[in-house]
Amino acid sequence: MTKVVMKPDLLMQFVKHLLLALVAAWVCTSASHVVSTASASEVRLAPGDMASYKLAAGDRITVTVFNQPDLSGDFLIDGVGNIHLPLLGAVEVGQITIDACQRRLTERLADGLLNNPRVSVRVSEFRPIVVLGDVRVPGSYPFRFGLSALGAIALAGGAGMSEVRQSVATAELLAGEERLKVLETTRLGLSVRLARMEAERLGKSTFELGETTEAIYWPVGDGASVGQLGTLMREEHEELARGLKGHEAAIALLQQQKPRIAKEIEATKEEIATETHMLQLSQARLNEYDKLAKVGLIRATTELEMQRQVKQHEAKVSQLKGQLARLDVGLGDLDIRIQEANNTRQLRVTNELRDTRSRLREIEASLPLVRELLELRRQQVGLVLTATGSPGRSYWIVLTRGLGAAPRVIDGAMLLEPGDIVEVRRLPPDDIGRTTAVTCDKLGEGRSCADRRAEYLSPPSN
Repeated sequence: MTKVVMKPDLLMQFVKHLLLALVAAWVCTSASHVVSTASASEVRLAPGDMASYKLAAGDRITVTVFNQPDLSGDFLIDGVGNIHLPLLGAVEVGQITIDACQRRLTERLADGLLNNPRVSVRVSEFRPIVVLGDVRVPGSYPFRFGLSALGAIALAGGAGMSEVRQSVATAELLAGEERLKVLETTRLGLSVRLARMEAERLGKSTFELGETTEAIYWPVGDGASVGQLGTLMREEHEELARGLKGHEAAIALLQQQKPRIAKEIEATKEEIATETHMLQLSQARLNEYDKLAKVGLIRATTELEMQRQVKQHEAKVSQLKGQLARLDVGLGDLDIRIQEANNTRQLRVTNELRDTRSRLREIEASLPLVRELLELRRQQVGLVLTATGSPGRSYWIVLTRGLGAAPRVIDGAMLLEPGDIVEVRRLPPDDIGRTTAVTCDKLGEGRSCADRRAEYLSPPSN
């Protein structure tokens, strides 16, 4: 039998390659077998074991092909789960384990490129976690083993809003409160004015809230101060008194003219009676002159003079009758002007009543929306009332794990995995202090916690 003798230099190279292979295998094994601890209600990987971890888009892996530095390097898994290696091109590695990835790359390299390739794969950078919702600095953050949901929220600055968003929300809240206050004050003023105008329409000299049938417009429990209401009542009473006084003065001025016109009418009638008597006397004397003229006892000029006097008396009577007619018209015109003054006042009050009712309806229609928007702004800045009645912030934590997975409410102590999406949602006011029914099975396994309370975060006030 022929004895094979190995040269020393070949022996040293063989030992060197063997040691390198052992070291690389140990590094690959130790680097690819790290997981986080598990909770009692879900199945998780044991520490130091990543055999079940599946690669996904966003992971960055280090591929080492021994003795082939041109084929080695860091590669980012793209959105469809592929990495792009020199000479091999696109290789699908998404949703497979690290061991499966090594085997797939070894098979592709052995397919006409390398003889007996040795490939090592490890995760150099896990895909980031995403924290969004009501946090101060939403965004993506590097994954670290042992990172819990509360830890991720802490990385995002804690629950709440950023300073810019907080300032904007606070400004909007203050503007909303100011608008609500203005609307409620305006509604109160219009309601008092409505009562005053209703009293003015009925000819009353005073009024009280609630006397009118427009009870729907009386503001109840709007927080208007007693002093403000008293001021409005005093101002409207003064306005009612001024309006009533001015109207009564105008009517009195018109009424004062009626006795004067009546006296003028009486005087005119007396003048007419006197002139009529004088006319009758002149007419009788003219008739006598006419008889005497026929027998030639008087001159014709005398008869003409008497005829002229008769005509003058007739003209005077006609003039006085015309003056009497004008005085009668003036007296009737005074009655018409008094009625017009009353009608004008009633028309003005009616128009003001209609306009006031219209404005009140608009305010009544807008107030619920303004209150709702204000409540939303209060919730936005976290000023919601807890079950004890004190202002506070209440949130729940929602986790979305895996492509197409449904979000679910989780505990703040739950450990995260690469690619998890953590959302901090503000708890609706109606749910504060109540148990939220959620299905929080971990990874679809373990006990159900449908009656479990959602996680409430109460960060310190700013």
